[in-house]
Amino acid sequence: MSTQTIAILLGFLCMGTLIPSGLAQNIPTPPCFLPLTIIPGCSKEILVAISAGTGRIGPACCKVINELTDVCWPRLFPSLPATGKFLRGICSRSGISPAPAPAPKP
Repeated sequence: MSTQTIAILLGFLCMGTLIPSGLAQNIPTPPCFLPLTIIPGCSKEILVAISAGTGRIGPACCKVINELTDVCWPRLFPSLPATGKFLRGICSRSGISPAPAPAPKP
């Protein structure tokens, strides 16, 4: 399956969860959706992990997952509010943790 096809399926999945919940006005914005489409196979890895309840997510995809804000995940998956935490958990079990926050400037 091509990356473009997976990106389209991910978009429909997001819209499918938005419309029944009455949140169609909160369709994911490009800053939330675009990073998932840039890494080849990332959308597929996420969909497989969500549908299987576990899975292997590659380092490049984990980097994107860890960089997306907590505001993005409910917009991408409003009926699955813990998606970001779940995916970050898979990444951390793979040894790919979020980057530490930058030290405050004096």
